Amino acid sequence: MTKKVARSKNGFGFIDYVILTMMLGIFYLFASKLVEGSRITQKLDSEQTSMVIGHINSDKGFFGNSPVSRQFYYRYFFTIGTNTYWGDSRNADKRPGDTLLVRYYIPDPTINEPAN
Repeated sequence: MTKKVARSKNGFGFIDYVILTMMLGIFYLFASKLVEGSRITQKLDSEQTSMVIGHINSDKGFFGNSPVSRQFYYRYFFTIGTNTYWGDSRNADKRPGDTLLVRYYIPDPTINEPAN
């Protein structure tokens, strides 16, 4: 009596392609965020930046571990001409009404950060 041996499937199945596509998509998102962050850092480190006084307002942002620690920071705004721009202070010690020095990229003031 002969016993039939189950043969393994050759090649990729549909599920394998779905998993591969999802993995590549996640890698693409991660890589694109790294590149975007690098470009923003390069712009803020270039000669095309300027400083301005920003003001802390009452909009809150929460740190990454906020469900545990409940720590938060306030957002800031600054005005150039007639336009108002926003950013995150990432400083739990700042309170509404405080001021801070903000560095921004002159061609695109939406790229900004608190000056250290």
